[in-house]
Amino acid sequence: MKTTTRPVAVVTGSHGIDLGIATAFAKAGYNVAITGVASPDNGQDAVAKLESYGVAAAYLQSDIADVSRHEETVTGVLSRFGRVDCLVSNASMAVVPGDFLDLVPADFDKTIAMDLRGTVFFTLAVVKAMLVRSAADVPRSIINITSVSPEVSSPERADYCISKAELAAFYQGVAFHIMDTGVSVFEVRPGIERGEEAADLGKICTALASGDLGFATGTIIEADGGSSIPRL
Repeated sequence: MKTTTRPVAVVTGSHGIDLGIATAFAKAGYNVAITGVASPDNGQDAVAKLESYGVAAAYLQSDIADVSRHEETVTGVLSRFGRVDCLVSNASMAVVPGDFLDLVPADFDKTIAMDLRGTVFFTLAVVKAMLVRSAADVPRSIINITSVSPEVSSPERADYCISKAELAAFYQGVAFHIMDTGVSVFEVRPGIERGEEAADLGKICTALASGDLGFATGTIIEADGGSSIPRL
């Protein structure tokens, strides 16, 4: 279904927290595109859930770590919906804990490919589509779900922490570069996972995408239930 009457959100990932965030956008009246590495058939349950809220939804088979497929993915969103108004990047590599000093290049490269390199270049592809195609009267936003890891050490997940710290620097750069375009950029940092986290993050993301906080572009939102508050 192609439409230009509703804002369109793209959420990387299609299950767990990803789907929880996508569901929040569907509830808020957005058409939603979700991505995943599984076959399109495996994404139909998620699409049906999103469309139960009266919006259009699509699942695009796409490995965010595969930069060569980014243009195809963005084109797929535009062909279905005609626009992109919000990108929420949450897809991330599951890291096997291990000693910091035992980190090996192969594991490091896999994490960087998904959590940093893939996310960086997919974000750039979507930003370009926003600047060219999206309607000027609709708020536009880039929201990245990172982690407390850029500032909180986790010696058993060194590769993950490094990727998130570098990603945080990237988003500050993007926010600065496009701050005069009307596209707002935010970084959301969850803490230790809680049962209600998906719903919490969904509410935060839809609030950030609303346009009401556009002047706060470049802001980091600590969404960890207070766990990052400094303590004596």
